[in-house]
Amino acid sequence: WRDFGYAHAPEPPPVGAQDGGPGRERNLLIFLHGFGGRKGPFMELAEKLGLPKTAVLAFDGPEAVPEELLDDPPAFGWFTIFDEEFQLIEPCPGEQRRLASLRVAARGLADVVASLASLGWAPEEIFLFGYGQGGTVALDLLLGVEHGCPHDLQLGGVVGVATEVLPERLLEPPGRGGAAVKAPVLLIHGAADQRTPPRAAEASAARLRADAAQLQLHVFPGRSGEMLRGGHAEEMRCLMEF
Repeated sequence: WRDFGYAHAPEPPPVGAQDGGPGRERNLLIFLHGFGGRKGPFMELAEKLGLPKTAVLAFDGPEAVPEELLDDPPAFGWFTIFDEEFQLIEPCPGEQRRLASLRVAARGLADVVASLASLGWAPEEIFLFGYGQGGTVALDLLLGVEHGCPHDLQLGGVVGVATEVLPERLLEPPGRGGAAVKAPVLLIHGAADQRTPPRAAEASAARLRADAAQLQLHVFPGRSGEMLRGGHAEEMRCLMEF
C-alpha cells in the first residue's frame, strides 16, 4: 500500500480554499486495479474522466505477479489465487487460503481509509472504485467485521466493475452483527462475462443487500469482463448518476 499515484481535481480550487489537501476537493476516488494490473492506467482514466472537485488515489496491489506470467510487466494482485503449484485455488467448504489473503488486503484498505480520515478527509467524501479483484477487496470491506474499521463507518460509495464478493465469503452466514462499513454500492457487469458470470454478480448483490447495503446492479448485454467502456453512454450514465 506504499506504491500509489495521486492527482488533484482538474478544476482550480475555489477562492479562499486551502492550497492542496482536503478542502480543495470535495471527494476522493480510490482506484483498485484488477489482477495483473497496475495503477498507471487508472491514473490515465482519471485524467480522461476529469471528475470535478474529485482527487484521485490509485494503488498497486501488494502482491507482485511473476513476470513469466506477463506480457507487459510489472503487474500486481491483491490476494492469493494460486496454490504452491501455480494452480488456481477453487472455492469449497473449508478452503480458507484466498479468504485469509483477502482479509489482509482489506485490512490494508481499512488502514488507508483511517489514515485519510486522520489527514482531514471525511469518510463520506471517500469513494472506492474496484475492477475485478480490486472490486472484491472493496466489497469485502463492507462485509468483514474483522477489518478493524469503526462500526457503522459511512463511506461515500463503492463502485465495482466485473467483480464479485469472494465465493468463500458467500459461504459464511450473512449479517454477523451488521456491516462495519456502510456505503451505497454500484455494480456494473456484463451478461457475456465468462470469468465472473452474471450469477456471481447476482449472488454478490444478494449478500450485500443481506448486510443492509444500498445497492444497484446493472448487467449489460454484450458486455464481457472488461473495464469501463468509455464510449458506452449507458455505462457512463450509471457511473455519473451514482
